[in-house]
Amino acid sequence: MLKRFYFSALLLFPALLFSQNAKDTTDVPGLVNEKYYTEHTYVKGADFTHDVGYNEPGAVDEEFDYMLGFHFTNFDSIADRHTYDLAKDTGFVRSKFGILSTWNWDYDDKAVITGTITILGKTKKSVAIEEDVRVIAGDGRIYIYKTSRSFTYLRSDG
Repeated sequence: MLKRFYFSALLLFPALLFSQNAKDTTDVPGLVNEKYYTEHTYVKGADFTHDVGYNEPGAVDEEFDYMLGFHFTNFDSIADRHTYDLAKDTGFVRSKFGILSTWNWDYDDKAVITGTITILGKTKKSVAIEEDVRVIAGDGRIYIYKTSRSFTYLRSDG
């Protein structure tokens, strides 16, 4: 009986050791369904930004933004239906993540960003992208982006 217990514990230990607590995982695009959250997705130059922000009206200095960014080294070469692996295709696309606020203006340089982005299509006004991205922030929390969004072009001069 004791032998069976130890065997079961041995099998479960890795799962317990490497599992992430669900409350430490955030579905960032899903936050827009909650009160005081907004979302902006835009392209400026070769930089794509997916910004999900929190701002409670009337509260002072509580606002913050989850910022996920992609920079394409050759924007003109991105092709429809092409999938980029954020961990492997760093020669074509670089990514960054941060939780920016009144108190924190820096991106998380310890964040590990993995997954893919797929270019679904381009128009004169926007680029549609499918994100399947996982971010492990420097503090160990996990942020998931599993969604399709249209990134609107912003003017480059302002």
